[in-house]
Amino acid sequence: MVVEALADASGRRNGDRSDGIVRDAIAEAADALGNTVAVCRSSYVAPVAIAAFQDGRLAACWRQTRRGIWLSRAERATDRLLTRAPPAPPASAGGGRGAPKRRSPK
Repeated sequence: MVVEALADASGRRNGDRSDGIVRDAIAEAADALGNTVAVCRSSYVAPVAIAAFQDGRLAACWRQTRRGIWLSRAERATDRLLTRAPPAPPASAGGGRGAPKRRSPK
């Protein structure tokens, strides 16, 4: 839902890279799914889809994608974005907090 809305908006935006378009697309999907915007964004929207919209890759991907026998155009475009996305940076051990500090004896 979000990928399709963003792909549609990317053809009409004329260089406007506003986050308002992303918010509207997510709000539309949240309404259709019966969830809040926060739940929809965190649970149903791949960050790569938003990044691809913002940097123009989504429009190019959408133009190259067509409906398949089993998947919709939006599903195939999402699959293409996810399988061609750069790998995520590795998570640091310990949640990024480093080793616990030792207390000096008093």
